[in-house]
Amino acid sequence: MKWFQEHMWMRKIGMFLLDLVLITISAYLSMELRFEMFVPQRHMKTLMQAMPVIWCAYMACYTVGGVYQIMWRYAGVRDTARLCLLSGIACGITLAANQFLNLGLFRGVLILIALIGTLAIGGVRMFWRVCSKDRIPGGLGDAMPVMIVGAGEAGAYAVNICNK
Repeated sequence: MKWFQEHMWMRKIGMFLLDLVLITISAYLSMELRFEMFVPQRHMKTLMQAMPVIWCAYMACYTVGGVYQIMWRYAGVRDTARLCLLSGIACGITLAANQFLNLGLFRGVLILIALIGTLAIGGVRMFWRVCSKDRIPGGLGDAMPVMIVGAGEAGAYAVNICNK
């Protein structure tokens, strides 16, 4: 855990690759749901040919939108809303690409990719947050809760420095 904190670039690359895998899984599940668990071979081939466009749209939106800059350990509703908004924008981009580049995908599948992908990515991030080793084990006892209001990334950085 401490190694990941010292090598932030490795953590960001890992998150990026995990997101690629989750988007791919969500695309596959979307096709399975669309065809009620039996996807014809020609439609699966169409999806595989369109995957680079889908990957580029989602990864570009997430990178430009700052998803990999968020310290998910301290993430809240605003960061989750950002993920939802960026997934919606990526969905719009893939819908436009499908229309103008004649990718041949179903609009419902593209929308399901956004929904399932957002749930998967957000779920993995929140699961990591809940299972984080840095959480306080057991009861809080006499600990006094402290809330830093308006500190953002700087406050999270200050907390990390104090914990070292």
